[in-house]
Amino acid sequence: MEDNIIPDSQITATDYAFSSWRPSYARLHHNTAWSSHRPDVPQHIQIDLNQQQYVTGVVTQGKDDAWVENYRVEYTSIGGNWKFVSDTTGGPPKVFTGNTDIDTPVTNMFPAPISVSKIRIHPGAVYRWIHMRIEILGCDV
Repeated sequence: MEDNIIPDSQITATDYAFSSWRPSYARLHHNTAWSSHRPDVPQHIQIDLNQQQYVTGVVTQGKDDAWVENYRVEYTSIGGNWKFVSDTTGGPPKVFTGNTDIDTPVTNMFPAPISVSKIRIHPGAVYRWIHMRIEILGCDV
């Protein structure tokens, strides 16, 4: 995402706070971030990879004295059902450890690579607000 290969139009969210906190600003090391206007209700940011890709993990950052402390990752393949990343097949959604400050990138690798076309990150606990910058790790199928 940081390299802008994924167009802004393929990064969406359930909501965002203001035009200066759009989902497309959720790129790692961007000078702003995605921020939800409603952190009190379930939110997610979605990245459409526009083709099948192997995804192996996620890197996150906070921004401006706010961050996501933990999150879950959901994914789908072209024409498939949405599923959460878990430690075991059919197990409960894995809760990934997020950030503890605004700038330090935190990398979380999945238990195994997954083949996806779209991926969603569902923030859980937050410090102050949902301020999130992300990178999707992986390679072409």
